[in-house]
Amino acid sequence: MIWKQNNEQQYPSGHSNMSNHTLSAAISKFYLNPSMADIFFKIETKIGTGEWESIPSHKFLLAAISDVFCSTFDEKKEINDFNIGGTSPTAFKEFLRLFYFDEVILTSANAKQVIVLAKKFNQKSETFVPLTASLSHSNRTSSGICART
Repeated sequence: MIWKQNNEQQYPSGHSNMSNHTLSAAISKFYLNPSMADIFFKIETKIGTGEWESIPSHKFLLAAISDVFCSTFDEKKEINDFNIGGTSPTAFKEFLRLFYFDEVILTSANAKQVIVLAKKFNQKSETFVPLTASLSHSNRTSSGICART
């Protein structure tokens, strides 16, 4: 068997090595995609109206990056719907971007809500941790603040 070295790891010849880029691209395809979703977040669209938006997601990905989601899903394996209060659907979708893309775009309209959500769910993205500590001028874009690892 012939071994090939790739990124300081050895793989047998013919072994399909999925690079981080390929893995990220594969995961990002499921962002807000109900395909294979096993959790749906219910977010009230307008407070007090009783109108809700259902936002699909994937437990394995959320649990891998958030110990709060991990323990919640572990304790309540049958949970498929999860009500979230105190945020807008738009801010929650941006919060989910951290899990699927490891990046977030913060604007004056969503920044506070996204940061509160990330702290509430103990989101451990390498993007988010330095982002909450300081938002540098070099990360500012015309649409807001874009952080990416």
